[in-house]
Amino acid sequence: MRKLSPKEVYEELSARGEYEEAYFDMVVVKQVLAMLKDDYTFAQQIKKGKNPRWRVVFNAYYDLLREMCDLLLLSKQRKSGNHQGVFAFIILNFPGLEFDWELLEQIRKLRNESKYEGKDISSVMWKSIELQLELYISTLQKTLERLLEYEP
Repeated sequence: MRKLSPKEVYEELSARGEYEEAYFDMVVVKQVLAMLKDDYTFAQQIKKGKNPRWRVVFNAYYDLLREMCDLLLLSKQRKSGNHQGVFAFIILNFPGLEFDWELLEQIRKLRNESKYEGKDISSVMWKSIELQLELYISTLQKTLERLLEYEP
């Protein structure tokens, strides 16, 4: 199967109506971001625990990444339940983040294999993406905080 570019994913999902209009409520977004920051701290604690389950850690980080991306989508008054579509939108609409499409696809597929095919996440698999996930989550958090400081 041929790999699709972010633009191809975006165009295909747009044609199917996968991107819906959404209202950007600054107060709600601030509340959600505060909860995500708490979740991030908790996920980091789990990771540092004795004999962590890497699948649990990975899923916590993946959810943080996707939910922060969802908030950025919301800033453009859009929403989508399609994870690949969310990541494609981020790549196309926030090029300054300099996120790697191939990496986002790798972790999305890893998540799907874990969730739907019963494949576990090993420490080696986790270590291969940990630094990038940490960087992306940190970058998203800072981007959202800057966005929320600006009120038109």
